Amino acid sequence: MLILRENIVYKVVLIAIFLPIFAAFFDSKTITYIPDVLSVLAFSLLLLSNRVKLNYYFYTVLLILFFYVFSSLIIYGSIASMGSVAVILLSIIFFQILDDDKIKLERLVKQVSVIYSLHVLFIFFEIIVKILGYEYLINELIGIKDSVTVMHYKDYNSAGLLRYLGFDFGGANGLLLGSQSASIVTLFSILWFANLFKINIFSGLKINNKLFFILSLFLYPFDASMTSNFIFMILMFLLIFVFNNSRLCNKTTWSALFFILTIFGGIIFDLITFRIKTEADVAEYTHTFSFLVIDYLSLDWLSQLFGSGRGSMSGVSHSGDFGIAHILYEAGFVLVALGSGALLFIFVRVIRLLKRSKYSRFTKNPWFSFMSINIILSLGWFISLGHYPPAIELGGRHIFAFHVALTLISIKKVRNLLNNPQTNYFRQ
Repeated sequence: MLILRENIVYKVVLIAIFLPIFAAFFDSKTITYIPDVLSVLAFSLLLLSNRVKLNYYFYTVLLILFFYVFSSLIIYGSIASMGSVAVILLSIIFFQILDDDKIKLERLVKQVSVIYSLHVLFIFFEIIVKILGYEYLINELIGIKDSVTVMHYKDYNSAGLLRYLGFDFGGANGLLLGSQSASIVTLFSILWFANLFKINIFSGLKINNKLFFILSLFLYPFDASMTSNFIFMILMFLLIFVFNNSRLCNKTTWSALFFILTIFGGIIFDLITFRIKTEADVAEYTHTFSFLVIDYLSLDWLSQLFGSGRGSMSGVSHSGDFGIAHILYEAGFVLVALGSGALLFIFVRVIRLLKRSKYSRFTKNPWFSFMSINIILSLGWFISLGHYPPAIELGGRHIFAFHVALTLISIKKVRNLLNNPQTNYFRQ
């Protein structure tokens, strides 16, 4: 093909992260399908040219997925969570497109860096526009309209630090048009540019990762959410105690962490849970994150497996605040188990490869670091479904699927490296 295969996925993801704004401006649901259609077209061209090879893992996932989709269509006449189905399909499609011997690590690093740097720069631009007093203009262009069919800009999002500093406007929405998505993208940008693993994936590349790390770190307090704070704590636990190639996985960090939590544990907890101040807040959050699970358990076995149907929770207050439970209730156990099980399987494969190569000279290969940071960010996107679901919406699902696909590509490269010691993958 005239265009590099990794550039196909990259351009699809770039299109996807900018389209929420256009979809909001035109209030058009059709626009949201453009990246998915482009992905299927690109995959179909590769399939027709016999340049795609599916292994039995993918056949298994696709078989279960098609069984679920077919069953949902027979039972309800619709698919309850198209976003979830799309993430699984896009992960496979992106991997198949990227699965090429000519793929270059440095190109992939640059692509992910551009995606996150664009998000960070846009949020800075957005906050400056608000400070200058033009938030009303944003609302006029892409704000919530009478007929809401897609995500729109919201001016009621929390902006605790900005309000504390005296600014009277809502929090940042970012390119994906949501306060949670803005906060988690900023967090993931910090993790991506922080160079958290022992081998630097940015070495020799013209990418100023330190600059964007500082910019992201500076930005985070201005758009942080409780969801992003909890994601940060979970991912930091993995980086400190699970990933043996992490710069943080050592006795010095463990000792420092014990000391910090002993002295400042209460303050850190208050910062993480800054939205929970009173007993009423505790009761509200407890109800929000429990009633859907209780309702799900009261369903009949068929509804538990395949969900209660698309829109069955429509109009129920706070039903969308616990994203994964909402998907579980409407789409069922089969889909949730397939998606979470597949990601867990990939995570275990990564950890096993890291343990297998612990004492190998190949741990100096940047593909190990690239594999690790991509599974970390994939897990981050998945965990974000613990609240709102930007991970399965336009833009978010494409970044999520991109990270999953990059993890799979890295696993293949690392396995080839370990199985064929004479192969040089140090800068491919």
